[in-house]
Amino acid sequence: MRSASSHTPNMKWRLNGLAQRGFGLIELLIALALGIAITLGVSTLFTDTSRTLSDVSRASQKMESAMYALEMISSDIAQSGYWGEMGSLTVADLASKVFFVGEDISAPPAGVSLPPNACVGTGNSGAKTELGYAMAYPLLAQAGSSLGAEIDAGHCGGYSPAVDPNDTSEFVAVRRASTCAIGSDRCRALDDFFHLQVNGCNSTVGSIGGTVKLYRVNTSNYTSILNYTDFNCSAAAPIYRYVSNIYYADQNDDLVRLFLDVSDGSFIYAAENLAQGIELIRFEWFVDNIPASPGDGKYDLVTTTPSNENWEDVVAVKVWVVARDLTSEPGYTDSNTYTIAGNSWSVPAANVSYRRVVQSKVIELANIGGPRR
Repeated sequence: MRSASSHTPNMKWRLNGLAQRGFGLIELLIALALGIAITLGVSTLFTDTSRTLSDVSRASQKMESAMYALEMISSDIAQSGYWGEMGSLTVADLASKVFFVGEDISAPPAGVSLPPNACVGTGNSGAKTELGYAMAYPLLAQAGSSLGAEIDAGHCGGYSPAVDPNDTSEFVAVRRASTCAIGSDRCRALDDFFHLQVNGCNSTVGSIGGTVKLYRVNTSNYTSILNYTDFNCSAAAPIYRYVSNIYYADQNDDLVRLFLDVSDGSFIYAAENLAQGIELIRFEWFVDNIPASPGDGKYDLVTTTPSNENWEDVVAVKVWVVARDLTSEPGYTDSNTYTIAGNSWSVPAANVSYRRVVQSKVIELANIGGPRR
């Protein structure tokens, strides 16, 4: 009889043989097919997810650009016509010289049009006179081609953009006082610039409460020139920087803001790009001019093309912004016709492969319509 130990090598061989067996051809093909199916499924899921994320990102980007552009323009427009404690001004106020203190200016001198051009304050017709008469016209909007003509003529203090304004879009010029007085931590430091001050002391001999001074002052002379006092006729009245901003879309579909500034002693319009993908800016104006100007603060006319006489009576505005994707979408064509500010607008041929969004907002001009009510 064989001992148990004699079977051990054979058993080890059989066990080792079983442990070393691999997949058969059929098993290998099945595993390969399953692997390919899983890989394709994961790849499809990844591709779909990436496409969805890309679409969401593109949609968010153009919506963000539209909302940001709308907010930047609207917030500035909402403050238009703010002149510190004086309130709104009219052309009649200018004619009666109530704010040109000590100066005999009852009508615009030669070269100053009414309404004033967009780039006021650069001195082409007298910087102070331009800014003064612009106070009665806190808003002005025209086609981008008009702003381009002003730039080409040198009216914007030598500003020369690398990319011209979009001719078919519109610009808006906003004139107002700074919303904070000099000396405030959040305000620009006083420099060699135009500032205004309202007389709050209605008992001052030889002055009338509410009279405004508008002067170019600096840190060494402003206290002697802008020396009005507050209502109690004791403390110095607040002093505000003159603000003149222009918003437009250029031919690269960038939103640009021009702002009046001073450089090496000369007044210029400096530029900053605010947002990309802004194809179009348009406006609808709500005018209070019936039966007479100034009216009751309620609009009587809605127009996209105010007359020269309408601009001082604008009490509200609807701003329209068209924002597009920054990259084109292969295979996509936008053949839609959009209604913008009551007028039809077709997508430029060069931009039909971009998706876009339209946003609008109505802004009430509290500094103009409010006092009338």
